[in-house]
Amino acid sequence: MTPLDDLTPPDKDLSGEETNLQVQAFRLIRQEIILGRYRPGEKLTINRLVSELGIGRTPVRESLVRLQETGLVRVAPQSGTYVSRISLSSAENGRYLRETVESQVFAECCAKASPADIDRFAAVIRESEEAARLEDRHRFFQLDRDFHRIAYDAIGRSEIFTWLSFATIALDRYRWLRLYAVDLPWRSIIDDHQEILDSIRRREVQEASYLVSQHLHAMLSDITSVTRRFPDYFEEAD
Repeated sequence: MTPLDDLTPPDKDLSGEETNLQVQAFRLIRQEIILGRYRPGEKLTINRLVSELGIGRTPVRESLVRLQETGLVRVAPQSGTYVSRISLSSAENGRYLRETVESQVFAECCAKASPADIDRFAAVIRESEEAARLEDRHRFFQLDRDFHRIAYDAIGRSEIFTWLSFATIALDRYRWLRLYAVDLPWRSIIDDHQEILDSIRRREVQEASYLVSQHLHAMLSDITSVTRRFPDYFEEAD
C-alpha cells in the first residue's frame, strides 16, 4: 500500500463543472488516473468502472475511447484496457507549454486584474496555508491549480486554461506523485504565489512574468526523486 491508496473520489472533478454522463465519466476516470487511484499498468474493465463510478456502460465505454485518444489508457489486443505509464518527455513539454503561455497570461493579468480577482488570489493563498497546515495534499493540489486558473479568468482566457488541462495531463500526473515522493515544499510554493500576487497588485508586468516563469520551471526539479519512488509509473527512457 502507498499513500495514494488513501484517496477517496471527490464529490466532483477538478474542473467542478456539470457535464453529461459521457463527459462526466471521462473526467472522473481522468481525475482518478491523475490522482493515482488508477495506477499505471492497471487494467480497467467496463464492469469495474460502472460499479465504482455509478455511471452506465455506454458512457463508460465511450469515455475509454476518448481516454485512449488522450494517451491516458492503452488497449492491448486480446487482453484489455490499461492505464498508460507517464511520459517524462510529455511532462516536460507540458511544463514548457505552461511556462511559455503563463508568462504572457500573468503579464496581462497585471493590467486587467480587478479588485475581485485580487481578492480571489488572496483567498486561494489563505486556503493553501490552511491546507499546508493540515498536510492536505489533495486540497493543496487543487488550490495550486486554482491560483493559476484565476489569472486566465481575469483576462478572459478561461477557455485556454481548459485546453491546457488536456495538453498537460502528463505534467499533472507527475506533480501529484511529486507530493508523495519528496518533502513537499509547502511554504516555498505559497511564497511563490504570494510574490506573484504582490507583483500583480503593483502592476509590475515584467516581474510577474518572470516570477511565474521561475515558479513553473521548478516543477520538474525533483524528477530523480519521483522516478526512484515510483519507478513503475513511468515509461522507460529511449
